[in-house]
Amino acid sequence: MLKAPKFGADAFAYDLEDSVPTDEKERAREAIQVVLAEHAGQPFGKFVRLNSWDSGHVLADLLAVVRNGLDGVMLAKTESPTDIVTIDRILGDLERARGLELGKIEIVPVCETAKGAYYQHEICLSSSRVRRTGMMGAETFGADLARSVGIFTASDDVSEVLYVTGRLSLEARAAGVTQVIAGMTTKLDDLDLVRRLAVRFKALGATGCVVVHPSHAPVCNEVFMPSAEEIQDARDMVNALSRGVADGTAAIRHAGRLVDYAHIRVAQDILAQARRYGMDVGDVADVDIPAYAPES
Repeated sequence: MLKAPKFGADAFAYDLEDSVPTDEKERAREAIQVVLAEHAGQPFGKFVRLNSWDSGHVLADLLAVVRNGLDGVMLAKTESPTDIVTIDRILGDLERARGLELGKIEIVPVCETAKGAYYQHEICLSSSRVRRTGMMGAETFGADLARSVGIFTASDDVSEVLYVTGRLSLEARAAGVTQVIAGMTTKLDDLDLVRRLAVRFKALGATGCVVVHPSHAPVCNEVFMPSAEEIQDARDMVNALSRGVADGTAAIRHAGRLVDYAHIRVAQDILAQARRYGMDVGDVADVDIPAYAPES
C-alpha cells in the first residue's frame, strides 16, 4: 500500500473485505492506519473498502480508519438506503468527536447483489456523501453481483451484463451522481482486454475504472482522459460555432455534421476535463452558451 502511489492512479482503495482473511482483519486495519498517516495530504484519493453490514466488522472498520487522511469509504454489498444512512450517521459522529471536517468523508456504495443493483437510484439519493458509485464490470464466476443475478460465466465483451451495467450508470446519474466507476477484469496479464473493456464502459457512461493490478492503471488512464483528437475536435467545434453565432446563427454545418448549442455543451465538457488533467487545449473561443444542466 505504501508503494501504490507510484503506479499513477487517481485514488486507491485499501481493502478490508474479501481479500483479507477473517483472522487478519485487525492487522489490516492497523496497516491502513499507517498508510493513511503516511499519505495524508498527498494529491490522490484514499478510500477504504469496508466489510458488509452483515459481516459484524463494519463498526470496527470505521473506528479504525476514520481519521485524518481518509477521503472516503466504500461499503461492500450495499443493499438499501438504510445501509448508507447508517454509515452517514456514524461518520458524522466520529468526525465531530475526532475534530475532522464534517461531511468531508465520502460514502461509495458498492452494489454487489441483485437487491443492491435494483435500489441503486434510492441508494445514491440517500446521503449527500454519495458523490460517486460503482457499476458492474467484467464479472466472472465467483464475483458477487454476477452470482447474485445468475450470471456464472461472461464473455470477454461482457455482453451478458450490459443491461445491469447500463442500468447502474443510468440510475446513478438520474440521482445526480455523475462519477460512475466501472469494475475491471481479473485477468491480470491481458492488457488488450483491459483496453477493450475500458472503452466499452466509457461508452456506457463510466468515468473511470477500479483496477486490481498496477499494469491496468496506465491503460485506463489513457482511455478515460480526453485524447488529442477529441480535444482538437471539441476545440474546432466551439470555434466554428463561435463564428456562426457572430453571423447570427446557432446551428451550423461543421465537418459534415450539424452542430448547435447541445453539441457545444459536450465539447466544452471535454475541454474542461482536459484542463483538469493539465492538458493544453489550445486557443478556444469564448461562446455564450445558454446554460443547461440535466435535472438530478
